[in-house]
Amino acid sequence: MQNLWAAKSVNSGACGNEKRLPRARLLLAQARANRDMTIAFAECFTFTQATGTILAYTNADVPIGYAGKLFLANGPLVSGLKYRASTGLNVDRQEIVIAARPGDLASGAPFLTALRDGAFDGCILQRDRVFSRTM
Repeated sequence: MQNLWAAKSVNSGACGNEKRLPRARLLLAQARANRDMTIAFAECFTFTQATGTILAYTNADVPIGYAGKLFLANGPLVSGLKYRASTGLNVDRQEIVIAARPGDLASGAPFLTALRDGAFDGCILQRDRVFSRTM
């Protein structure tokens, strides 16, 4: 697994990034000291289905090992995860875009078929943004 640091996590529960944030600060301090240092980042998406099955994908070009999981780079393309919280009678909104190819599978079925058949009903989605010197 590569040595990556998380700086941001969006999910509905505790994110557990408290231990990784000091490493992110260290990486940023190193980047400030060495202005020519390149920092790469990627978004890692974890889908935890109601059955307990965990699917992990990244928008990077290569698979990423992070937080004990391998995030696949050859799965569905996930982007967005826009979140808008509001108060009062307004409804909170979340938006995500998933572009799946015919060969992308979720729990043994084509991804879009599994989505249509309810495999993702009650699914918890977590997005982690990971930073590294290299991916």
